[in-house]
Amino acid sequence: MKILLILATVTLNSLAGSWSSSLLYSKVTGEMAEDRDHNGLLGFNFGYNHDLNKHMTLGADIGFSVNFSDLDEDNGGHLKSMIPLLLVGRYFYPASSNFYPFLGLGLGYSLMKLEHAPEDNVSSFTFRPSIGANFGNFSVELTYSMLGKHEVYDNINIFTTSNSVSEKKLNTLAIMFTWGFHRMGMTDNQLEQQRKKLQEMEKKEVIDKSEKNGTVI
Repeated sequence: MKILLILATVTLNSLAGSWSSSLLYSKVTGEMAEDRDHNGLLGFNFGYNHDLNKHMTLGADIGFSVNFSDLDEDNGGHLKSMIPLLLVGRYFYPASSNFYPFLGLGLGYSLMKLEHAPEDNVSSFTFRPSIGANFGNFSVELTYSMLGKHEVYDNINIFTTSNSVSEKKLNTLAIMFTWGFHRMGMTDNQLEQQRKKLQEMEKKEVIDKSEKNGTVI
């Protein structure tokens, strides 16, 4: 039974993939953040990552973030919420068995809701580089999302039907706390140790059987 458990562990870790969940805080940057208050968003993220090798993973992320503040019309257009849909690759450097610094890159689309803008619901191609570190089943990641340009009102004047509109760059800087095995796969040394342990157990089992049967190996 022990041999089967070790064999299953080696096999599963050789085909490693994992689901993860994250909490994140985002801050709007770029032109849309100029002279605007309440630019923070809280959200969550779900991801799947498949280990290509001991250095690289490829997966997908989907998330939702929202600004819970009461947005002031006088400050003009704001990002109210966003849903990113991204393909994400990460390159890990295995500093130790429980510490993996990494660089990441996400590409995809984001669905966004703007307030105080000519169009409330917009979407944009998203480019999201990141840097972070994995500690076993916990990761911390800093991401920077580039979300294109969008039209927003510079301010809202209730006494006129004509409000000035500007096209503003929209970016977000976020910190993401992730639970889940971004690095489920064992290192080469760990896999080799498991294989050696398996061989030793098989050898011991053969010896025990031979002694029980009274045969000499």
